Amino acid sequence: MVSVPRAGRNRILTCRMHETFVYSSSSQLLQVTFWHAYRDFFTHPSTVQQLLSASEVIKNVTIAFPGASAKIWIDESGLQKFVIAGMGFRKAVGE
Repeated sequence: MVSVPRAGRNRILTCRMHETFVYSSSSQLLQVTFWHAYRDFFTHPSTVQQLLSASEVIKNVTIAFPGASAKIWIDESGLQKFVIAGMGFRKAVGE
């Protein structure tokens, strides 16, 4: 079993964010999409720590991308969406 202290987990999360996402002032992504990316990366049978809560993960966004922020966005049909503004997916090499 692998045991990683919480501070180390936050550093790993920040590094993983930089590998997967990019700051973009014109982009946004759903908070749930971001949470699922975190959950999928850190859910592993050999890991013994509990996952960080969704709110903790989302708070770490501003550490990794100081220009990004969590906010509520109203779409064209008037529905509220919880998004992270200022972040998008990094394109894979060759795209």
